[in-house]
Amino acid sequence: MRLIRLPVVVLAIALAAACGTGAAPPPPTAPAAPAPRWVAASPGVPPDRLTSLQGGAGWDRGFVLAGHHLVPAAPNSRGQVNDLVSDVFTSPDGGTWSPVVLDGVQQLGHRTPVAGYRNTVHVLGATTGGAAVWRSEDGVSWSAHPLAGSEPGEALSAVAAGPRGVVVVGFDRPMAVLDNDRVDNRDHNGLRVWHSTDGKTFSGPDAVDTPDLRSGYLPDVTATADGFTIFGVTGDSSGDTTVLSSTDGTGWTADEPGPLRGRVLSLTRKDDLTVLFTDPTTTGDPRPTAWRRGTGDWTASHDVTVGVLPDANVDEPEAQHVRQVATWRGRLIATGSSGDGGGVWLSSDAARWERVPVKQNGFDAAGSLSVFTNDTTALVAGDAVDGGPLRIWTTA
Repeated sequence: MRLIRLPVVVLAIALAAACGTGAAPPPPTAPAAPAPRWVAASPGVPPDRLTSLQGGAGWDRGFVLAGHHLVPAAPNSRGQVNDLVSDVFTSPDGGTWSPVVLDGVQQLGHRTPVAGYRNTVHVLGATTGGAAVWRSEDGVSWSAHPLAGSEPGEALSAVAAGPRGVVVVGFDRPMAVLDNDRVDNRDHNGLRVWHSTDGKTFSGPDAVDTPDLRSGYLPDVTATADGFTIFGVTGDSSGDTTVLSSTDGTGWTADEPGPLRGRVLSLTRKDDLTVLFTDPTTTGDPRPTAWRRGTGDWTASHDVTVGVLPDANVDEPEAQHVRQVATWRGRLIATGSSGDGGGVWLSSDAARWERVPVKQNGFDAAGSLSVFTNDTTALVAGDAVDGGPLRIWTTA
């Protein structure tokens, strides 16, 4: 394994305060399209499948959703009485869904198991021989591409695809399906990264030394127009933000966080504006915090609206939990939960986030929502609060 040292990029501009007082405004961005209208889709997924949604992605030919359902089983050596069975479904439009068979898959990547870019879609998972990425150009035929250096039964954490190729990330020790895949997940002191220019042949693993990672937080990765960003982990002692960037998927640089604090939950790019949300449990501030950076330093905003009565689930800011953010047609879409139901927020600049009405759209039927987009459609999906089938909404 090649150990990559992490030089630090020092930013030129410092904020006067963490809230962004005196910070230069972000660069102008393309105007947003009109606010989307949400339509509940008939899931087309059997109610006993995808009972737990792990992730998904949009691509030129539609969407892929991935998750699992439980099958009763005799207690194993750890007392576990249910087996996880992986589920993958594909749809051309978010309304009609078909199951996908991935030969040899044992389970899916833990954090972000699906990535789509243009005419290809990728699913990360485990086989008896080690981790692999299944690739498809039509959503019907899939080919498995193994990741050298992974352990048998290891699913790894996240996959991302973009113009610079495909990246897979995991801890530097075999990581369990949250202690479910029979491999040791302790004592990691860094990350392993695989890269492919075509999604078929992967180089690596490259070792990225990031010592004292806090256990329980899984690494994630996203692709942008100019490379990749790894996030989602933080240090054991300091709790400071850990974000790593690469232009080629092999050489990684630690970004200087400046005033940014906490574990990054989700990150996206809108034109020249980078936008992310942090985990309130790691910041000391229970409110959701959106961070944005253009040409200067990170600027924080807590302006995430709670809604207006008599709408459902109108609650204090601390009850708004944003877990994912994406771009679509010049607009930012954030999803998570609002009170006891799913939450969706829209923004044009990441400074103010307007909550989409919950009752009007039926978002309270889901406990929490995730967002996936392609060029034509934005899709939000979440597990039903009543234990029923997966709930799905698409833009009209």
